[in-house]
Amino acid sequence: MGTSRAYSARRGVPKGTGQDGIALLLALLFIALLSVIVVEYTYEAEVEAALATNDAADLEAYVAAKSAIASAMAFLAADLLEIEQFSGADFDSHLDLWARPAPLEPINGAVMRCTIDDEYGKLNLNALFRMDDTGNEVPNELLIEALRELFGRRADVLGLEENPADAVLDWLDADFEPREFGAEGDFYARLEIPYPCKNGPMDSVDELLLIRGITPGFFFGYFEGDIAPDQRDRPQEQIVPLPELVTVHGDPGGRINLNTAEPATLDALFAVWGLAAPELVDEIIEMRMNDMPFINEHDMVVFFDKPRKNDIPPQHVLTVQSRAFRVYGDGITQNARVRIEAYLWRNPGRGAALSSIEAQESFRILDWRVIR
Repeated sequence: MGTSRAYSARRGVPKGTGQDGIALLLALLFIALLSVIVVEYTYEAEVEAALATNDAADLEAYVAAKSAIASAMAFLAADLLEIEQFSGADFDSHLDLWARPAPLEPINGAVMRCTIDDEYGKLNLNALFRMDDTGNEVPNELLIEALRELFGRRADVLGLEENPADAVLDWLDADFEPREFGAEGDFYARLEIPYPCKNGPMDSVDELLLIRGITPGFFFGYFEGDIAPDQRDRPQEQIVPLPELVTVHGDPGGRINLNTAEPATLDALFAVWGLAAPELVDEIIEMRMNDMPFINEHDMVVFFDKPRKNDIPPQHVLTVQSRAFRVYGDGITQNARVRIEAYLWRNPGRGAALSSIEAQESFRILDWRVIR
């Protein structure tokens, strides 16, 4: 009887319980590892799909941006065609086709827009010095004084103590002697990350950011240091970014388009040019607002007083025509945005003295960069 109960008790205990538990744990571990692998694979697949989608969106935005540049060229070409066939007045101003705001236009799965700005309406930094026939460097004294005036006023508005004009002149001129507030190669060689002084023409207006005293605030137009008391209430948005005032693709002789120059540029020029009274700037801006641009050189010359013996005549300082333009081509999709910044030289067409190569070109790309 006791033996039977003991046997029954032994039969109630399952055999192999320890091995089965280990097998279950191994099975759960395998399932967990498999789940991790599946999740990781799914994640990588989703990432690759997203990257492929982004690449496709970026390409579509890039194509749209290039199309916007082509559209800008069409506007600039149509402007010349309008001159030749209809108006006959060879001038560039805010009334031209290229100067009108362009709307967003659909193209494939994106939208595009072009924005055109006149580089001849800016002070050309590469015209501050030129080489004469004997190889000697000749400064453009009027343009240099205009630069000092422009940068000095800007430094005052931004609360900066130093006018960086001397440093810009040292960056451009061929000698190695620093001006009073300038800098030559020895200054840049002592920087934490040294680099040489250019001592020659600039390739891009962004190069200014390498020059002593040209801070990001000075370049882009925002306050960095102490603000002069009389400037503290001035709205920051009134400070024009430096690339709207100066260029490296302007008129080789340093002339500035009177129809398109910013008021700050004209203020600085007229303050140092003996033939032009500073109050004429307001009159010129009012004429623009009333759609009354200067339509030819004669129209421009008679606006100013008759030059005295030592005065520089208007046609040597100003112009009403433009050949170089900055174009922004924007391409936008739902997931990407691309901007192309291009500087274009436009063949001025009839009546212009051109080399044989220039005569065969409608446009020439002076600079091209893609911004993502």
